[in-house]
Amino acid sequence: MDRMSVASVREVVARCRHDYEQAGRWEKASILSDLQELTGYHRKSLVRLLGQDERQNDERPDRRRGSRYAVVLPQLHRLWEATFYSCGKRLQPFIPELLPVMLEAGELEATPFQQELLLSISAASVDRLLAPYRRRLPGRGRAMTKPGTLLREQIPIRTFADWDEKRPGFFEIDLVAHCGESTEGEYLHTLNIVDVCTGWLTMGAMKGKGQVGTVAAIDGAWKHVPFEVLGIDSDNGSEFIIMYPENWTGG
Repeated sequence: MDRMSVASVREVVARCRHDYEQAGRWEKASILSDLQELTGYHRKSLVRLLGQDERQNDERPDRRRGSRYAVVLPQLHRLWEATFYSCGKRLQPFIPELLPVMLEAGELEATPFQQELLLSISAASVDRLLAPYRRRLPGRGRAMTKPGTLLREQIPIRTFADWDEKRPGFFEIDLVAHCGESTEGEYLHTLNIVDVCTGWLTMGAMKGKGQVGTVAAIDGAWKHVPFEVLGIDSDNGSEFIIMYPENWTGG
């Protein structure tokens, strides 16, 4: 974790001082552990800061501004993990719904003050606070699509004007490779077929993505679709180019 500024540390400690003074022995140890993880300071340094009179901090003011939300960074990070590392614009609107569920399930602990901060945080503040963690995430998933050449040129392309997304039967189709960090060898794929209008989702598993396996998986998936297939939209992978050219829309 990137080291917090002195101003941010003082602000976090100031917000915890009252709870620390009122807490018992074990509660104080828990507060110190949380502060140590959040600030990177030694426990003895934190004890000294918690025991200082707030007026002592005015003698040498630090003009650098710290985030008022730094105190809820551990809780915010936990919410971020629960939403599979969503960006701020996606995470922030769901905090009011997700926070009470995680609190009730015991997956998160937050004081009433911390809950208030989490409910008032903006998407921009979410991204700013989580930026150091986001940079440490592994790289994005590997793209498995290898566009065809000759076959692709023979496929009739339909534009969006040919699609009626208000009518069931037009599907988005894709494969998700479960290959880990290496694409070498053979591994499983998840087949995802989604009707654009209704959101009807059909999934299946297949080993590799050869012609026989792809045809069998998609034929099997259609048996679970309750309406006629009018169009298929996929990427340009060769595993899909072999499928149903009369319904192909291109991708």
